[in-house]
Amino acid sequence: MIRKAILLFIIFAQCLISAAREKIVPLNITLWHPVSLVPYHPYHVTYLNLGLPQSLQSNINGLSLNLIASKEKGNLNGINLTGLIAENEGDVNGIMVAGLGSFTTGRSRGISIAGNINLHFNESQGVQLATLSNFNIGEMDGLQVSAINNFAAGHLHGAQISAGMNIAASKVEGAQITGLLNVSMENLHGMQLGLANYARNVNGIQIGLINSVGRSVKGVQIGLINYAYDNASVKLGLINVSRATHLQWLMYAGNSSFMNLAARFKTNHFYNQVGIGFPHRLSEKNFSGVINYRAGLSFPIRKFSLNGDIGYSHITLNDNDLNTRGISNLYALQTRGTIEYQFIDKLAFFVSGGYEVTSKYHELKAYDHKPILEFGIALF
Repeated sequence: MIRKAILLFIIFAQCLISAAREKIVPLNITLWHPVSLVPYHPYHVTYLNLGLPQSLQSNINGLSLNLIASKEKGNLNGINLTGLIAENEGDVNGIMVAGLGSFTTGRSRGISIAGNINLHFNESQGVQLATLSNFNIGEMDGLQVSAINNFAAGHLHGAQISAGMNIAASKVEGAQITGLLNVSMENLHGMQLGLANYARNVNGIQIGLINSVGRSVKGVQIGLINYAYDNASVKLGLINVSRATHLQWLMYAGNSSFMNLAARFKTNHFYNQVGIGFPHRLSEKNFSGVINYRAGLSFPIRKFSLNGDIGYSHITLNDNDLNTRGISNLYALQTRGTIEYQFIDKLAFFVSGGYEVTSKYHELKAYDHKPILEFGIALF
């Protein structure tokens, strides 16, 4: 009992000392530290602070207005409006607005708005808005919005939105939306929308021109090129690649484009094919070329494979060609069936037959149509 009584007495005495030290400052005006209406003291609590042009305060419970710069060595509970640079070494519960940059060492709960950069060295909850960049070294629970880039070193629970780049060094639970690059170094539970996206693991959706996942995907990838180490995912794109994908080179001749070279990305029964060919059959003597894309299914039967695909071709012609005078570009829709025989481990022969419908751009009617025949080799 005596020990408990002594402990309670010590705690009570410390509370009395702290209360005696703490001083309420209703108003403080600072010309330039240390020249101020009320000199700086680490236990002061100021309700209204005016920095003309800058100020150094301990704790703010209210409003701080500063023309150039401000520094709080304690906590901010309220609003800080500063012309250039606002710095807070303690916790922030409220709103910080700085024309150049805001810097917080303690925890932040509220809104940070900066003309250039927000830099937070601890966990944050709320909203960070910056013209250039937002950097959060701890966990981020909320929203980061900037014109250039956002960075979160800890877990991100919320969203990053920028025109340039979003980077999360840890797990993301939410969304990354950008005009260029999204990166999640750990797991993504949510969505990435950008020109290029990367995450170690995805449980959600990636939408972009290039999507890449270091390990597994439980969700959907939608893009021009989709890559995931694990093939157990839904990929909607022109080129879909995983560790099970085999790259095969095709060289073939045909009656649509006479000489052709293509790369085929084959994963189990599905494949994508991108190729070029020249010249096209509608051109007589002048140069013409074709860029084509095909997507299809393949069914192996011992050494044979039965393939079927649909394709799109962009055809470039010479304006002066007698057959197509005045036409420089056409497009063609194709469907093909292929029989392929694997002669040896790395070599196969194939023969394809199908149909091609050629049209002018911006016109729905057919310009030309004809059966197509192709034959060539595939190198594995």
